[in-house]
Amino acid sequence: MNLEIASEGVLKELREQSKGIAFTVHSGQCRWLLDWQDHFNLNQRLNIEAHFKKPAIVQYLPKDIPIEVQLKTALAEFRGGIDCLDAHNFFDYLKQEDVCAPSTQALADLLFSAPGIDLSALHRSLWHHIIHGGALSDDFWRESSVVLSLLPKFYINFDRKLFMHMRRERFFEKVVPEGWTGVQGDFEHLVPVEWRYWERKSEEDLWAFTNYA
Repeated sequence: MNLEIASEGVLKELREQSKGIAFTVHSGQCRWLLDWQDHFNLNQRLNIEAHFKKPAIVQYLPKDIPIEVQLKTALAEFRGGIDCLDAHNFFDYLKQEDVCAPSTQALADLLFSAPGIDLSALHRSLWHHIIHGGALSDDFWRESSVVLSLLPKFYINFDRKLFMHMRRERFFEKVVPEGWTGVQGDFEHLVPVEWRYWERKSEEDLWAFTNYA
C-alpha cells in the first residue's frame, strides 16, 4: 500500500498496460486503486479453470503432478489466494503488497506532470482535430498514449455488483462473480465529479482522449 506511484517502474508498467487504475465503491466509500490489470479479473477462477482444460496447454503440463493439484496451486498463487474478488474479501485484497490506493490529488499530480508533454497544447490539438478534422501527428499519438495510460481503465462497484472496463481488446467483463453485471464501455458518468482527476479546469478535460485509444 506504500507503493510510490510516480516511480519510473510504475509509470512503465502503466504505459505497458500491465498495471492499471480502477475506481472502486465498497460500503459507500470510493477509492482509487492501482494494481496489476490481471488482478481486476474479478472471478479469475473461471480463467484458470478454462486454462487447465485447453488441450494445447494440458499437453505441456507436468505429467507427474495431477492436474487437480496444479489447478489448486495456480488458484492459491493468484492474487494472494483470492481467486474470486467480491465485497466479502475486498479488505483482504487491499492488504496485498502490490495494491496501492492513491488519492485523487496524487493521480492528478501524476497525470498533469507527465514528463516531456505539454498537456494544454496536446488538448488543443485534439479538439482542433475533433472540430476541423485533419491528420494527427506521430507525436500526438505517442503523447496521447501516455495520457491514456494514466487514466482509469476499470470501474468496480461492490455495492451495486457492477463491473466496467475500457480495455477493448480484453474480456474482463466475461469473468465477473455470479449475480454481477459486467460491461466493456465508458464509465466516466459513474465517477463523481470531485473524483475526476483528469479535469484540471472546465476547458481542459482529458477524458476525451479515451476516444482515441
